Amino acid sequence: MKIALRAANGCYITAEDGGGIDGRVDGRVALRANRVELGPWETFDLEKVDVSHVTLKTCEGFYVTAEGGGGSFTRTNETSAGPWETFTMTSPMGLLGTWDQVHVLTVDVGPDPVVVATQTWQGFSIEVLEQPVPPPAPADLRLWRGSFCIPDALHGIPYGDGKRIWTPAYGCYDEVWRSKMREAYRARGYTHFVYNCAGLPYANDYPELADDGDRVRRDLIELREAGLIPVVCATDDRNPWVLCESFVVNTDLIPICFPVWEMNGPLGNPDKAIEEQNCKDAILRTRDAAPAADCYLHFTPGHGSISYASEIGGWQWCQDHGTVGLLGQGGNKISNVDPIYEGKGFETTACRLAGMVGYVVPDWDGGAVPPAWEGMNQLSVKFEWGIYESYHSHVTEADLNAFTDQFMTVALHVCGFCDGGS
Repeated sequence: MKIALRAANGCYITAEDGGGIDGRVDGRVALRANRVELGPWETFDLEKVDVSHVTLKTCEGFYVTAEGGGGSFTRTNETSAGPWETFTMTSPMGLLGTWDQVHVLTVDVGPDPVVVATQTWQGFSIEVLEQPVPPPAPADLRLWRGSFCIPDALHGIPYGDGKRIWTPAYGCYDEVWRSKMREAYRARGYTHFVYNCAGLPYANDYPELADDGDRVRRDLIELREAGLIPVVCATDDRNPWVLCESFVVNTDLIPICFPVWEMNGPLGNPDKAIEEQNCKDAILRTRDAAPAADCYLHFTPGHGSISYASEIGGWQWCQDHGTVGLLGQGGNKISNVDPIYEGKGFETTACRLAGMVGYVVPDWDGGAVPPAWEGMNQLSVKFEWGIYESYHSHVTEADLNAFTDQFMTVALHVCGFCDGGS
């Protein structure tokens, strides 16, 4: 990102000549704190090395160097970054610690306020001038492949049962384990990665995620740079009608979202006026906050469908207000369930939501999609079949995949899965 640095004297740091100065050769000063207005020389690129380390690059493409790794002067003549050009970023204090882990970049205050690396304190006020351009979301947003619960996938992973991948808890982990989660996910050919911004990822099995916009931004950029598509819940389950601030400030990185986990039933129900309004408000707020994202709704069709009073009426309202489809939740115990029967059942939902009036699902109950569904164009995702059982019991990753593979052979108008499959 592009930044400016303001010193304690109120002036901006400038890289003289835009960089390229080596005081070892001619004794010239590379960085000063004496500018009251911003120009190109006062603009730096802050480049991330890892979670806590950054480099500073001048407008002419030179790196800022703390000579000796700290304890000396600064220069701006390097065109590649090594240890002396790497700084530890401490937010929000604005401290840029040098490689020796003792000194920080600071200003030698006086008639000529020179930037040096000889003190252990001070720092700068950091002004963000331009956020980095986010990596593009991968293609095929609407061709779903994923599994937000992968049992027995990473032995030794902290939290949970010490071996499952539970993607909503991604933000709980350090850089090493996040990297391992991404690698394991991509190795399975998965693309859609379900993510919680804040709250408890699953009861008390995982640490609470603070509503931290910086951490969420870091996570979303990591996922997108890995070629994964974040599927982001907009709220904390404990207060599902209020958007997480970390969701709101990062919508430029969110290609797919859903307002609430398990939003079952109240739309259009005259006996549930308060719940209906909360539900509608959550959808509208999510759409307003992330107008460019695909907005799905997660619930169990047929058991607490979108509206107990009128399924089609509920869906018409949602489509009119910008939703794109359903993240379907089915039976969460699949060990004794027929995947073909389940697949054909969900296929009837997919065909209704796609507005396929008159279509009869082969070998089902003979009923055709009624005329009332004409004009609907919502998508259906096999999102959550068997997840509870795989999380808590003996159902394996292979079991989940086999179930999905059979299920999808008869669910021809379902646009993919996020509960395991091959």
